[in-house]
Amino acid sequence: MTFHLQKAGVLENDDWALKTKRLVFFTPQVSAVILDGKPFKPGGSTEAKFSALKIEGENFRFKTSQPGDLLIHGGKWEIILK
Repeated sequence: MTFHLQKAGVLENDDWALKTKRLVFFTPQVSAVILDGKPFKPGGSTEAKFSALKIEGENFRFKTSQPGDLLIHGGKWEIILK
């Protein structure tokens, strides 16, 4: 997994007991979403399972080959890795 963020603040919340990590940040725009090697256009509320995911925006890049779920609701994006 790779996460790169430029010129923006990030809130990191780790729960070692539950073995979870949460990153919260703002981006003005998401320019590309690639789900399992194919372009993906999310619309409104979206839930999608993936084996590989790549998301790029104006100030960030995220890439993982770990399976998970992509949840989008009301402008909030959540990526849950399994």
